[in-house]
Parts: sequence; C-alpha cells; structure tokens
Amino acid sequence: MKYTSILLTIIWVAISLQLSGQEKDSLDYKVIYSWELNSVTLNQDFVSVDTSLNLFQNYNSILKNKEIVNYLGNLATPAQYITFIKRQKNKTDFIFSKPYAVYYHNPQNQKYYNTKRHYSLLNYTNVGPKIVSEQTLSVFHSQNVNKKLNVGVDYDMVSSEGRYLNQKARQNNVTFFSNYIGKQYSVHGNFTLNRFASQENGGIDSLHYLGLDKYENRRNIPVKLEDASSKYYSTSLFLVNKYSFGKKIREMVVTEKKTKKKRKKRKIENQNSGNTIAAKTDSTYMDTTYNEHVELTRFSVAHKLYYNRGVRKYYDENLVDSFYNDKNIYINPARTHDRVDQRLFQNSLLLIYQATNNITCQFAINNQQIQYRYWRPQHAITETKLDTIISKEELSNTANTSVSSSFMGEYSKLKFVLSGQYYFSGYKKKSSDLNFTIKYNLNKNNQISLNTYYNNATPDFWHNNYASNHFMWKNRDFKMQENRDIAVGYENKITKTQIDITYSQLTNYIYFNKQALPDQFQKQINITTANIIQNIKLGPVNSHTCFTYQTSTNDSILSIPEFSVYQSLYFQHLLKFKSTKGWLLFQIGVDYRYNSKFFADAYMPLTGVFYRQNQIQQENVHRFDAFINFGIKRANFFLRYDYLNSAIKEKYYFSTPYYPVPQPAFKFGLSWAFYN
Repeated sequence: MKYTSILLTIIWVAISLQLSGQEKDSLDYKVIYSWELNSVTLNQDFVSVDTSLNLFQNYNSILKNKEIVNYLGNLATPAQYITFIKRQKNKTDFIFSKPYAVYYHNPQNQKYYNTKRHYSLLNYTNVGPKIVSEQTLSVFHSQNVNKKLNVGVDYDMVSSEGRYLNQKARQNNVTFFSNYIGKQYSVHGNFTLNRFASQENGGIDSLHYLGLDKYENRRNIPVKLEDASSKYYSTSLFLVNKYSFGKKIREMVVTEKKTKKKRKKRKIENQNSGNTIAAKTDSTYMDTTYNEHVELTRFSVAHKLYYNRGVRKYYDENLVDSFYNDKNIYINPARTHDRVDQRLFQNSLLLIYQATNNITCQFAINNQQIQYRYWRPQHAITETKLDTIISKEELSNTANTSVSSSFMGEYSKLKFVLSGQYYFSGYKKKSSDLNFTIKYNLNKNNQISLNTYYNNATPDFWHNNYASNHFMWKNRDFKMQENRDIAVGYENKITKTQIDITYSQLTNYIYFNKQALPDQFQKQINITTANIIQNIKLGPVNSHTCFTYQTSTNDSILSIPEFSVYQSLYFQHLLKFKSTKGWLLFQIGVDYRYNSKFFADAYMPLTGVFYRQNQIQQENVHRFDAFINFGIKRANFFLRYDYLNSAIKEKYYFSTPYYPVPQPAFKFGLSWAFYN
C-alpha cells in the first residue's frame, strides 16, 4: 500500500499540472538529440529520443522484445530469446553473463546526448501485493556543462518477490556517461555496473501440483531447491578518444552593412501639390572582421579502451535437496561456494581516412589481455595426515592480437559497409570475421538491402575449461566454429512494411547438451528465418504486427519454435479540454503473443546456463494482455492486465521447463520527462 499511495499521489499531481497546460508540448529534437558512435568513422549516428505513447505498455526488458522470451517466470532472472537470430546477436564477452544480456547496460552500445536544457526521465511500475510484488524503477538524467561537454546517468532497478518459493530476484544497473565534441578532438566514455542477485529454486518439484485446489496459493507448491542463491555482476569502462588533424586558419571576412541616418527635411517639389516632405537617406560601408576556424585534413587517429570484469557466484549451504541426487560432488559434500571470474582489458589504435565526403576507411590494431579464474578440486594432506580434497585456484592469462579494417561509402542511392577482423596471435589465433552490408534506395520510400556475414571462431575458454563443486570439464578436441549468414531485406515507408529473410549455416556448433555439459555438433545445421513487421493505421484504429517463421535442420541440437507472433491492436483518441486548453491522449487495446510448440531449453542453476532437453515440450503458447495508455504533455501512464486468457479459462504455460509463467495480474506504471 505504501508504494501504491506514493504512485497515486504522483499521478494526481501530474494530471493536475499537465491538464492546466496551455498548449501541446512534445520532445523537441532541437532541445535534445541523441546518437550512437559509428563503428567506422567514430562520428555521430543520430537516433531518435523516443517519448511517444506507442507500445508504451511494453515497459520492461522482457516485453520490449515483443516475442515470448524464455525466462524463469519473474523479472531479473536469466532469459533466452526463442528467435535464433536474436540469440546469436545477444552476445557478451563472458558466456556466464549471456543469460542476463536481455537486461544489460551494454557499454559499447551506449547512447550519448546533447541537451540545451537539463533533461530527466523517470519510469516506475508496480504489480501485485507486497508478498509477490514486482517493481521497476528507471531514472535517467543528462545535461550539458557547456556547448561541447555533456554528462549523464542511467539507472535501472528491478525488485521481484516471485510467485513461488525461493524466487526473489534483484537487479541494479547503472551507467555514468559523458561526451565532449570539439573542433578537432572528441571523447566518448561510460562507466557501467550491472548487478543481479536471485534465489535459485530449480523450478517447481512437479507439474502435477498446478490446478489442484490444495495449491491454489502457488507459494505452497514444493520447489527443487530451498537454500540456493546466485549472484552475477559486471564492471565495465569504455572510452573512445578521436583526434582529427588540422590547423587554425585566420580568415578575413568582409561584410556589407547599411545604417539608417536621421531624417532630414528637404524640399521636394511635387509636381501636383508642391508640398515639402521628409525623405530617408541611407549610407553604405564595408565592415571587416576576422574569424578563426580549423581546416581539417582527411586523417584522424583514435584510441579505444575497454575493460570488463564479470563474476558469477553460486551458493547453497545445505546439499540435502533431492536436486543433488544425480549431481557430482567434487569438492565439498556439505555446501557449495562456486565462483568464476573473468577480466578483459582491450586497447585499439585506429587510423581513419576520409577519402571523400561520402567514403571513409578505417584500419585498427587491437590487443586483448584476458584473465580467467576458477577453483578446481585438489588432493591435499591436512595436519591430521588425512588425504582430503580442497579447492585450488586456477588462474589462466591469455593475450590476443588482431587487425581489423572497415570501409564505408555512399554513392547516389547506394550505401555500403565492409568490415573484417583477423587474429594473428594468442588464444584466438586464426579466428576471423567478415561482414558486408549494402542498401539501395529504389526511390525515396522503398529500400532493399543485402547482408552477408562470416565468422570463424576459436571455442570460448569456458567451453574448454571449467571446474566447480558439481561440474567439471576439460575439452581439447573442440574444433573452430563457423557461422555463415546471408540476409535480404525490404522496407516500404509508405505502407510501413519491413521484411527480412535470413539463411544461417552453422558448422561445429557448440552447445550445452542434456547433461548441461558443453558439446559440439561437428556437422552442419541450417537455420532459415523470415521476419515481417507491419504497421497499419485506419483512423483511430492502430495495428502493429510482428511475424516470425524459422526452421532448424536439427531440432535435437538446436530447437526453436516454427512460428511466433506479436500483435498489438488499439484504439487511439486525443481529448481536448477547452476550459484549460489542455489535452489527453489515450489508447485502449490488447496485445497478443504466440509461439508454436517446441522443446525449449532447460536452465541449470548450478552453472547459470540454458541447456538442451527433450522430455518436456512447450505447448502452443497464447498470451493476451489488455492495456490502457494515456499521455498528458510529458507524462505517460499505463494500466494493463496480463494473461487475460488464463484468467478467463484456467491454463498453465511454461516459459522454461519447470518454471511456470506468472499468474494473471494487474499492473500500472508511469513515465515522466522533465526539462529545466
């Protein structure tokens, strides 16, 4: 009730203030604008600052993906995309952080800002009574110190109690970012902390409990783990310095100015009346000023620095649960304190040459220093002369050196980017990737595109080496993985249609098998994916559709649903209040999500990874969510009810085997932008 009262008070104040506004106010791109760093030129690629009401009801990281995502039933728990293309792009530097990447603040994808006024954005949501509550809070602030220097902070918090025993989860992500853009020198940087802490219950003990009156309160359903918990955190620093060569030029600027002199009365004889009138006289003179600016050459040098430390911990103080009956015990039979630690430090030196205004090329040399740390069981003689097993720290350091090059151009209706990287020394020696993208504008409203991608990668260190209290492996026969993609796309701006078709070929694919151990399929797997996005507006009726079709040639190794759909259908209307000259924009509608049946990957809490299973098939999933959105000037609000169909007709769905989706629930939230 405490948080509900606070939120209702905020809503009342917001409505009172906003309805009294005299005119419609929206985010002016001239007041604030945002960009990402172009990977080739390291210049600004401008992106929109979105404060619209459309799809505002998809407020959290799981819902924003539109498709159904496999996760453990509440926010801030490990998650995995069911669309293979998204899963491949959802890469991190540390394989044990991949299940959290859906929520991640990624330092290398940071947006930067320039604001003429201080800009702040507050987001808050709440659902359920306190015992099973789920709250999210986001605070964003950006301001310019002067015309060239901007600083900001981005904070995301999730607090989720869970609907089942031992399911509490916490997330705290914060990024401090800044940019300085001068005439010759620019710098972009951010410091990021990602923190996750959750209880691990291993899923419910049996599916048969669902639907029984005795277990109507889902917190009475037995779970597989009672005292287990895990933590994951990462610390990152990303810094890009760029200097463009040039020299100061002093130019003389001559301007012509006219000044009006005082009126003088002189007699002008009018042929008709002979009256005396006042006539204007102007004088003209030349004004000379001197302007200094920088005449830049076509060469720039840049330096990238990237540091990341990732740590995952797993604790269980009492190994009596039946969950451990079929698990190995390598170190301590009474309790588990597992930990893996990875530190990456990378430097890149870049040379950029702008051949013409539309063609730029880049060459870089990159060096990585990576430290891997884990604890392996070892025999030791104690003071009592007894042979026992202790945990010994294993420390491994590797260095990787690579060269990379990029070429970007634009000619008439054609745009293209070609980039590649090759490792010539270190653990990743002979690893390489090549990416080519070309876009062609058929006319101002129609565009076609082609993308080809090739990657040849050394197996990750953690696929080859790992040890803990319950899992241990050392693989030496894994071959290099190969991934080939070719994608074609079409976009029509008038009909608001996007179509993408991708063909992927995987060779020596590494995955976690049914025993949750890394394994390699040393043949080819082919994935075909077709994705269609269609927006339609018919008067006040709006429709947003995402349809995905995908197929795998080996479902036993890589299982994905054949179809998935997201459909949002809503009615939108703008209310105007003549007495206050205020306005209120509202939307009312329903979201529908669907994916066809497939054998979804299971989750292993001991290592924090998703792995293959073929015993529990996820049925066809249908999810209906009803929502109301409304916006008042700079404040947006939503009310939504999740899993409406499950409330009407009792049905139980699973996002991951043994992890049911949440019960139907009412949610509300707000987003409020401030400009000072």
